[in-house]
Amino acid sequence: MRHVVFAAALLSAVAAGVDLDARSRPLGSQAPVDREDQDALTPLMRASATGDLAALNALLGNGADPNARNSTQRITALMCAAFFGRLEAAKVLIAKGARIELKDANAAAAIDWAAQGNHVELEDILTGSTVALNPFLITGNMAFWLMDKAAAKPQR
Repeated sequence: MRHVVFAAALLSAVAAGVDLDARSRPLGSQAPVDREDQDALTPLMRASATGDLAALNALLGNGADPNARNSTQRITALMCAAFFGRLEAAKVLIAKGARIELKDANAAAAIDWAAQGNHVELEDILTGSTVALNPFLITGNMAFWLMDKAAAKPQR
């Protein structure tokens, strides 16, 4: 049974565009599982936005960085999970080392993204002694368009 679940996770990762065969890379280069697509999103960000736990675990198991930021808006997979209310995905990411205090290009942390999506159920796991809602956040500058792309199927 475990082999079937793992195979399904690998298929999900491949469908998300993960190149699982490209394992060797020079030090300091971006891991294949962290490579951005045409929308500047990583497969981990897409899996987090959609709540695809099988793909999420497969990607993390193959070396995806839970703190990788996209090159345009500096969003993370945790921010994607938070905006769409993917509690289980957020828990997995945090357990694998995702940092709740990271901020995007507009100074929004994952808790700010959760608030914009009206997901109060994420508040307990996304706040801490160093993280709270940003009262000065200008929400009009947040990359909602990028979150829409994160939840959509990538175009080939």
